[in-house]
Amino acid sequence: MKSTMKVILSVFLVAALLLSVTALSTAKSSKKTASTTSVAISATSVDNWCNNTDINHDGTVSIADYIEVSSHFNEVGCSIGNDWCSNTDINHDGTTSISDFIDVSANFNKVGCQAPVSSQSIVPISSCMRLEQSNTKYVLTSDVSQPLDGEYCLIVDVHDVEIDCQGHSIVNDLPHAYDLITSGSPHTVIRNCKLSSVNDIEYGVGGTHRAISLYGADNSIVINNTIFNNVEGIQVMGTSNTIIAKNVLLNNSQAISISYTEEEGGPVYPANNLTVVNNLLNLDWIGLSVTNLTNSTISNNVINNGAVGMSINDISYNTIKSNSLNNDRYGIVTQGSSYNTFSDNNITNSWIRGFQVARVVNNVVSNNKICSPTGDDYICFFSSLGTSGTGNKMTTVTLCSTESWPVLGINYNLC
Repeated sequence: MKSTMKVILSVFLVAALLLSVTALSTAKSSKKTASTTSVAISATSVDNWCNNTDINHDGTVSIADYIEVSSHFNEVGCSIGNDWCSNTDINHDGTTSISDFIDVSANFNKVGCQAPVSSQSIVPISSCMRLEQSNTKYVLTSDVSQPLDGEYCLIVDVHDVEIDCQGHSIVNDLPHAYDLITSGSPHTVIRNCKLSSVNDIEYGVGGTHRAISLYGADNSIVINNTIFNNVEGIQVMGTSNTIIAKNVLLNNSQAISISYTEEEGGPVYPANNLTVVNNLLNLDWIGLSVTNLTNSTISNNVINNGAVGMSINDISYNTIKSNSLNNDRYGIVTQGSSYNTFSDNNITNSWIRGFQVARVVNNVVSNNKICSPTGDDYICFFSSLGTSGTGNKMTTVTLCSTESWPVLGINYNLC
């Protein structure tokens, strides 16, 4: 019954919006026609699913696409990690809104929509090598082992390179190796890889130091990889405008490590404007280790069964929201962090501490559930100033200035 009502409401909403956005679109078109010469565009020249408005990819922009947008209307937090709210956030501004209806209206009744035609060269590979050709998609055609010189497997030397393993494995079967995939070049995409190594006595887990390493590789994407049994799963150093999404990381010493780069005797370059979203981290000693990160979003990740879910140090102006941490010894441990927002996180069954803070300044902690049968839910060490936020659930609060924050009944309620 509820689903039927939802469909009916969607149809009514679409009908109303169709009239309004068509009028807006027609007005825009009329205005443009008055000042420019009309140019006919063949349907077959459209090679990007009709400007992203053929949402269901049936080849036509139709009422069905309005209904898709309607079903996600006012949804926020759209990103590559959730396929831009199932492709309904057409302009990629983070929200499915009236502007997306207008985009559909502008392309309404277009036919012949099809997938984008890539300008990349496609190069099949079946062994470890240096990747030295820009604007190229390297496609792994078989499983690979034995890194080059016992150190690296795939080395990205140039910008605009995509690595698509197509579900194939890269396995380090040597006692030691540095990185399975490494890049210091911008616009690197790494997808659909299975990356692992044999056990190593010295490290205790895999002999591969890092499965994926990005250093200064701005504007990159690491998506839909399975990474297990390494010292570090994904390492990101001094990199900006990069997305880490939909990866599965299992049994690594550190699943995802984010930190700065530093020139000898020179400045420190923090990681900046990263999106870490919809990753699954399980049985890693440290799930997410972050040092010197700014202006970034860490959201909708699941982190289970580790020693520390998130270790967060010296970060500022970030949003950590809607993450689920369960059955870790420590849920979130942060020190030296300032002006960050921790919201809507679910931290449960932490053996020792759910949320531990030290020397933090002006963070917002809101609407989190921090509930464990043993240990402390929230604990403050040293000076922690200016924390604000309400709507939290927790029971055991230790060493905090309860006269200022948190106050029971105002900033939090019991689990």
